[in-house]
Order: sequence, then C-alpha cells, then structure tokens
Amino acid sequence: MIASGCVEKQEVLNLSIVQEPDIMENDTSVKVAIASVISPKESIRYYEGMIQYISIKLGGPVKIVQRRTYKEINDLVKNS
Repeated sequence: MIASGCVEKQEVLNLSIVQEPDIMENDTSVKVAIASVISPKESIRYYEGMIQYISIKLGGPVKIVQRRTYKEINDLVKNS
C-alpha cells in the first residue's frame, strides 16, 4: 500500500536564543517586554509600529526585551 498526501513542513524555532538589547548602567531608554508567543521575528513585526510610536512620543530610544512566556515577562517585571 502506498499513501501520499500534502504535508507542510513545520518551521522549528529555537526560542532559547533570545536577543537582548545592550543595556548599560546609565541607560535611559524605555524597555518594552513582549512574550514571543508566535516567534521572535513575528513578534517584532507585530509590535514594530507601537514601538516607533512610543519612541516618537517620548522623544527617545525604546528597546524590546523578548521572553518565551508570559510568566517570564511577569518575573522580569517583578524582579527588575
């Protein structure tokens, strides 16, 4: 018996590699934390406009900090 069908190959993402912005001791930039529920690249694309808007309104740099889960974001906020 031979079976055939269309199978889409699922993209595998390694979320353990999360890029962090360079945060210096006297860094005055605003940090926005997002959970990369979809994927790190997709998340950036979805939030790009909002980040630009915040930067323009505040008149300064805004950096994105990504985590894999909402719990990690909550822990980051709680401990920072």
